[in-house]
Amino acid sequence: MGALPGILDRETSRVLAKDRIDNDASVIRTLVDYSTALFARCAASCGDEENVDLTPLVLFLHIIEMSDGVEVLTREVCDVPAVPLVRSAFEALLSLEYVCQDDYRSRSLAWLTSYAHRRIDLYETFDPSTDKGKTLKRKVQKDKWIKSIPEKFLIDSDSKSKPLRNLLKRPEFVEFEEKWNKLVGKKFWCRLCDTGDKKISSIDQLAERLDRGAQYEILYRRWAGICHAHDASSLLTLVAGTREGPLLRNPESEECCAQFAAEFLLRANELMILRFRCGEKEQFTAWYISEIRDKFRRMSALIDVPEMFKNPISPTIGEE
Repeated sequence: MGALPGILDRETSRVLAKDRIDNDASVIRTLVDYSTALFARCAASCGDEENVDLTPLVLFLHIIEMSDGVEVLTREVCDVPAVPLVRSAFEALLSLEYVCQDDYRSRSLAWLTSYAHRRIDLYETFDPSTDKGKTLKRKVQKDKWIKSIPEKFLIDSDSKSKPLRNLLKRPEFVEFEEKWNKLVGKKFWCRLCDTGDKKISSIDQLAERLDRGAQYEILYRRWAGICHAHDASSLLTLVAGTREGPLLRNPESEECCAQFAAEFLLRANELMILRFRCGEKEQFTAWYISEIRDKFRRMSALIDVPEMFKNPISPTIGEE
């Protein structure tokens, strides 16, 4: 028995969205391919000081990977399931932009300090001998579905955490490690390096500091409904009789995931070039104009994108 056409019609969705699939997926794939080569060049251009350049590389790779996933989902007209990937790319872009914007060394090491601590916490959670591990065991005993923790998940947190603890003992991390241990409440990584009058303690505050506050409200916060299963709009439009076409894989989706994935990845490329490969700026602009710009502009024309979201690309990479 196949899917009910009124709910899910895969072939019809692909046919109706063919122009958008061909254009949008092509843009993202071209960007992802370019980004992988840029990532390798940036990794080869790191400075002499150990660890300082790790953060932007990690964040850039994350954005590339999320965008690659969006390309796959775009080809199958899965705009709504692509939302968490684009949202994650946006969050990584905020961190990358903040790290590259100013006080680069301090911000990069602050992010790594936060990463190391969160990873250590994770290791301790899956170590039965730790307090966190014992807490997990009690939760398993009360869980309806999980009878035991799979053996492959159980670890010796001391051995797994040792490289990270040694990393945090290095001279470049000392001040950030001290600040981390003094933090009370939510330990947001920006608090380790932000010296402004208004401390950055959350992702929305970070967006505001980067002058992306409206973008956060319009995109990130709205997308939270989908990511956290608080969105009922698809079903309600069906009940109200205002939806045409299938309920799932709707070719008329308003999420514009492909466009925003392309925008975020382009901006990430620009940031990485300015940080590691400044001599490639003109080459990058020429490549964007010849390979991407027209197709990117067409993204807006193929679906009804609000005027405020059109042509969002930075003037420094060829938008006029």
